Amino acid sequence: MSEIKRRCKLLIVDDDEEDRDHLKTAFSRDYDMFFAKDVENLQRILEKDYAIDLVLLDLVLDKSSKEKTGLQLIPQIQQVWPNVPIIIVTNDSDARTARAALKAGANDFLIKDDYKREDWKEVFEKALGWRKTVQEHKQFKAKVEQIAEKEEQEYVFIGQSPRIISIKQTLKVVSEEPNVTVLILGETGTGKEVAARFLHRQGIRRDKPFIAVNLSAIQETLLESTLFGSVKGAYTGSTRDVEGYFRQANGGMLMLDEIGDINHDIQIKLLRFLENRVIRPVGGDKDVKLDVQIVAATHQHLANSVQKGIFRADLFQRLKALTVVLPPLRERREDIPAILQHYLGPTLLYERTIDQSALQLLLHYDWVGNVRELRYTVNYMLLQLKIQQKQVIDVACLPFEIQEQFAMPKMARHQAESRDISSIDVPNNSLPHSREEELTLYNLHKVEEALRIKNKVKKDAADDLGYKSADSMLYAIRTCYQKFPHLFDGSAFPYIRASYRQIFKSPNH
Repeated sequence: MSEIKRRCKLLIVDDDEEDRDHLKTAFSRDYDMFFAKDVENLQRILEKDYAIDLVLLDLVLDKSSKEKTGLQLIPQIQQVWPNVPIIIVTNDSDARTARAALKAGANDFLIKDDYKREDWKEVFEKALGWRKTVQEHKQFKAKVEQIAEKEEQEYVFIGQSPRIISIKQTLKVVSEEPNVTVLILGETGTGKEVAARFLHRQGIRRDKPFIAVNLSAIQETLLESTLFGSVKGAYTGSTRDVEGYFRQANGGMLMLDEIGDINHDIQIKLLRFLENRVIRPVGGDKDVKLDVQIVAATHQHLANSVQKGIFRADLFQRLKALTVVLPPLRERREDIPAILQHYLGPTLLYERTIDQSALQLLLHYDWVGNVRELRYTVNYMLLQLKIQQKQVIDVACLPFEIQEQFAMPKMARHQAESRDISSIDVPNNSLPHSREEELTLYNLHKVEEALRIKNKVKKDAADDLGYKSADSMLYAIRTCYQKFPHLFDGSAFPYIRASYRQIFKSPNH
């Protein structure tokens, strides 16, 4: 059944009974009508705070005095209904009167002698449309603020170690130069996008778009049109113009992650943009000038790529004008407690949540996956806290890799660190059953978190976790389910379930 559209409510404030009756006859079939014949009537309606959508306010409510009472009532009406449009209705056609009404806060002005039903209704609808626009703008603004708040929570640049303090200070200074190209280097998981978003929030582009693009996740044949856009008919099946990431980021900041993976053709186009600030869409014959600040990022050694002829030297020179190198987590261990506290959440008291033995192992673990691995580890520990029905995270709640790093000789430790989730389907696995199950649970939790962050885009999650493809991740999850189906009981791993429904289509699930 289709939803019934709510009729708009009009309040007519007019002391002339004949005028009130005329308006009621003319518009009652279009709107729900309310009436106030004087100031006292209006005050009673205001006190009841009806859901009024539009006010028609007579300028002179007392014909004997000729005083323009309506102008004085506008602030009172707006105080009760701040987003309700007000239309002044009067016999006075003096332009000065109209200006005074608009200056007082009225949205429009109608002359009684100029009455034509269709013209008046058009003015009413225009005012009601304005109100809808205001409401939509407020809703949009609230949504933007909610997204921004969520983003700030998810991309907090945590750390007070000397190197992080220095990097933050550098980024704050650079944010005052909105046209400087920035190159962020660092191992996978060190927080390159976090640093880029920190830079964006500090500068004058903070209210403009921030677009982050993982270049390695885009098919090479589509990369040019994805970045620079394309015009209708540029290639087979192209039925409309496509706006690329550069144009989406216009006025703001574009982060090009994994910049070392782009081919020479894209490198030339990027170099041209950095020199001239113009792009040309695929199939287009005109340049488009844009205002976009570029932040490039990679875990690769671009200088080595230049020596090998993989990466253009001139582009590298343009990119490295301002270079920020993020240290791995193992080189700033003093920041680990603050990061743990952030990811554990405000509802958990940090000092009471992790015992000292477990904390020491976390502080001294090598963190090959850096901050990203630590985030996954926190989720795993909280899950274990529930499974084991404990009040405090102890060593038994830590992932297998962390426990084994300190429990095995160095050679065996190296072998354990080289294993990944794909190894659990190898026959005659030498791990004890409980250890194998624990490792499986840990890796499933990493997949679940990656799917959440990447909005269930499986390819992006697989790239983030280091799988060769989304199919490889599918195979690994299916293997986990075949070996340990009980791990998926109840509401466990909702993102995995939603993304891989085909795995769980069995009589018991």
